[in-house]
Amino acid sequence: METKNYFWFSEKQLRRILSRTEHRTRNYAKINGQIVEYTMWTNTKEHNATWDDVIYLGEGKYDHSEEQDTGYKQINRTVR
Repeated sequence: METKNYFWFSEKQLRRILSRTEHRTRNYAKINGQIVEYTMWTNTKEHNATWDDVIYLGEGKYDHSEEQDTGYKQINRTVR
């Protein structure tokens, strides 16, 4: 039996994700034959998000993720 995935989107959550200096990932799912961006997914039709602008996108399957270039370079320094 295949697990069901329910996808959600929040513009506020996306802005928070994109404001990070590291690990800025945009996620995409296939819902009703279309590739759409989502910010969270659940395996039930309920979510526990605190974002007040969350919208339900629908049931679908994970498609892909894209890592956004932050321009951030980590510098490893040895403290002496």
